[in-house]
Amino acid sequence: MKRVIAPLIAVLAGVLLAGCVGDATSSPATQSPGPTPSRPIPSAERDVPTPAPEPTFAPGAPAADNRDYFRHVLDRYAMANGMGTSEALVAALVAAGFDRGLVEVTSETTAIGLAASAIDVAVRIDSECLLASIRTESVIVDIAPVLGNGRCLIGAVDPIQ
Repeated sequence: MKRVIAPLIAVLAGVLLAGCVGDATSSPATQSPGPTPSRPIPSAERDVPTPAPEPTFAPGAPAADNRDYFRHVLDRYAMANGMGTSEALVAALVAAGFDRGLVEVTSETTAIGLAASAIDVAVRIDSECLLASIRTESVIVDIAPVLGNGRCLIGAVDPIQ
């Protein structure tokens, strides 16, 4: 029995090892690297993310429905102007469709004439306010209820022309 098992093991080992070694006559450069696709993958089928559509203004809609658009307008403004000026900020919002009479903005200068660290702006929509703080490097946006006095911003605001 030992005479039959030893050669059988040797043959099995040889078969198993032969599967691990490539063809001795082929060089690594001519060996196939593995499966190849049967056709090129069209770009439309690749896993490419599609950009989100730009938000749009929804006149008459609640503040929450216009928040993304408000942010979009202010992000574009800040990219082009940095913090800019209060007047230019209001002009950008009005050009984007917001009602000038519902916009409030703080000054770009302090009470003693120094440059402010931020300009705050708000747009009243029914009983809510779209609020933003524009700084040199960032725009922060939120929604809050209208204050008891009917305004959105606390403190001094610039008169809007």
